[in-house]
Amino acid sequence: MASGSTRTGGVSEEVGDAFLTAAKAENVTTIDAAVKSEPRVVFHADEKFRRTALHTAACNGHKEVADVLLYADAAVDALNSVGRTPLHVAARHRHVEVAVVLLRAHAAVDAQDSGDSTPLHLAAHTGYKEVVDVLLRAHPAIDAQDSDGWTPLHVASQNGHNEVADALLRANAAVAAKHSDSWTPLHLAAQNGHKEVADVLLRANAAVDITISVGWTPLHLAAQNGHKEVADVLLRADAAVDAQHSDGWTPLHLAAQNGHKEVADVLLRAHVAVDAKKSGGWTPLHIAAGNGHKGVAHVLLCAGAAVEALDNNKTAALRVAARSKHLDVVRLLLEWRAVPDGIRPKCALAGLSTTYKQLRDAFDQTVPKTGQELESARAAWLPYGKNFLDIQLLSKAPI
Repeated sequence: MASGSTRTGGVSEEVGDAFLTAAKAENVTTIDAAVKSEPRVVFHADEKFRRTALHTAACNGHKEVADVLLYADAAVDALNSVGRTPLHVAARHRHVEVAVVLLRAHAAVDAQDSGDSTPLHLAAHTGYKEVVDVLLRAHPAIDAQDSDGWTPLHVASQNGHNEVADALLRANAAVAAKHSDSWTPLHLAAQNGHKEVADVLLRANAAVDITISVGWTPLHLAAQNGHKEVADVLLRADAAVDAQHSDGWTPLHLAAQNGHKEVADVLLRAHVAVDAKKSGGWTPLHIAAGNGHKGVAHVLLCAGAAVEALDNNKTAALRVAARSKHLDVVRLLLEWRAVPDGIRPKCALAGLSTTYKQLRDAFDQTVPKTGQELESARAAWLPYGKNFLDIQLLSKAPI
């Protein structure tokens, strides 16, 4: 069998292109006759994409065509314009039978395209486990890295293919492999909300608190992107709920920044430090206030966030919300007894625009909750009502 060469000498473009058309149409009779008439036609590649008839058969899943071409000594590892072999193409398009035929003809299982991806990378991307299984039986380099340092396990994790991830791990793929930015497969699963993949990786002993170059853990990424179920899986695996990256941001800061109330709720019930400060002294409440996320601010307050916490510039969340004109958050903070002194707009400003008037009205018309009302709001949030803290203390008491 020919390897990677694609000789076209002596075959006209007209004859060669007609041959490619027959391969696409799965016209085995025409192909067989053409090969017998002009054997060199099997090496013809189209001018634009450098695809041979074997590439075409692999793309369309035409096993019989592939058989005929390989019997006629077609180049099993011919490269198209992006450096992909027919096996790359078969893997990319989920054609198991063609992949089997190519491997039996000694196709290079670890061939790398122009981006250094192997057929296993492409199969992991599409998530078709049957093709992955066929490739694994040919003993590929399981942790081969593409030009960005991604292994097939990175690719499967990024795309949410839990069965493929499991198959790769069973073949001893490195669960802690890092690509060029130090991301592991678990970081990618967490970022993209793939709970089932995260489960598979954690069962394979993935390090739950491993960090990327800026210090973000998988929990940071799940919180940032609003993936509540992934956050829950990570926390059940004992993820550090108060992990801080290089600027001091915790997962709760990121959930607050992006308005992910449900994620904030999960983190708070895992006893995150509700008033943790990032660089500059902002707490999650400051961040929720600055971004207008009333729902998150309410959950934080119910969980005991200090309404009067000050940043490094002695600024409280109420001033942050007022500066950003987030009226709903201003009202909420006032209800929770934030002190308005020095923050309430003056009458002169209130006359400048409708926004300033609305802001002044918010200060003037909002009635602070009573102590009992605040207690009731906290009790309604707590998972076991007002006795939750007592239950937590009892659970930690010695037997």
